[in-house]
Amino acid sequence: VAGALNTLGGVYTAQKMYDTAEPFFRGSLEIHEKVFGTEHAQTLRCKRNLSSVLRHRAGGLKEALNLALVILQSTEDAHEDSKAPDDVLELAQAQEEVAELYEALGDFQNSIEARQRAIDMFSEVLGRHHHLVTVRYNQLAVLYSKLNRHNEAVQCVRDRLDLPANHGCILPPPMTPDDFLDMYFIE
Repeated sequence: VAGALNTLGGVYTAQKMYDTAEPFFRGSLEIHEKVFGTEHAQTLRCKRNLSSVLRHRAGGLKEALNLALVILQSTEDAHEDSKAPDDVLELAQAQEEVAELYEALGDFQNSIEARQRAIDMFSEVLGRHHHLVTVRYNQLAVLYSKLNRHNEAVQCVRDRLDLPANHGCILPPPMTPDDFLDMYFIE
């Protein structure tokens, strides 16, 4: 039953019918919590699904953030002291979800701190020069720029331009931080 409820929630979410999807995800979550407990991986997946729907509901961002913080804490508890790559990446993704919700709520300092923790975790597993790490640094630079913290935005870009000579991909001509800002932050 819980799986069917979750699937129906997913079908309605795919159709952007978030208000219709929400009760199905809540029902699935309630069953999973009773059967598996609050910390089980399947229960956390249900919480993530519900959190993603709540983001789209008027006034739902705070509830989504609270749920994302619970997911983050549960993930930290489940992977305490683990250095397994999959565990670190799961924790980084939970941290990133929290960062996005903080930003959506206008809590930019907490968003920056959460994004930096996620970047550190992604870097630990994937390496500092992996393209997914670079994307996250660019997202952080954009956030800094939105806040008129241009020096910090430029520093994020400079950190990304420090690529090793032989990193396995072909790059376009080198860009300066000013080139980057001109390209992405046109007024």
